Amino acid sequence: LILRTFTVPVRDTVFTLGMTDALYYASNDGEREIRNTVYTQILDVLDTCPPHAEVKLHIIAHSLGATIMFDFLYGLFRKDIDRSAQARKELLEDVPNTRTVRSRYLTWRHEAQPDGRLKLGSLVTLGGQIPFFFMRNQSLVERLAREETLDPENIGVPKSGLCVWKNFYDVDD
Repeated sequence: LILRTFTVPVRDTVFTLGMTDALYYASNDGEREIRNTVYTQILDVLDTCPPHAEVKLHIIAHSLGATIMFDFLYGLFRKDIDRSAQARKELLEDVPNTRTVRSRYLTWRHEAQPDGRLKLGSLVTLGGQIPFFFMRNQSLVERLAREETLDPENIGVPKSGLCVWKNFYDVDD
């Protein structure tokens, strides 16, 4: 009880700052700028990988970073893009529109498909708001309303085999 007396104000401050970050990411300008920055950082590292070598991506993300990484992985590994004009349109809307970032991202998207060399090695998320951010995407809202399940392979998580996604929450999340 004494410890909570000291930690609750810190939690409340972090919540306030985290909420403003989340609202910024939910806006068109904020989403574009954050994705541009974060995706560029990840692509810079991926681009250092030797050509033709298998690449395993390992991600640890906290809070809003978990949502950003989910969005990043969803665009990379999503399987139904080629079959649907709407899905291709959504992908291009989700990819940062800076020409060099878009080109590099789409190159790695190609490598993330089943016959490509990029695989998700592991994903660890801590205190993420991923379920709340589903509500900003109409196609996801419609799928959930139809009680359709979401395919984990669309973010690189295999349906069977070794668990690669670990999601942690605590009592205050």
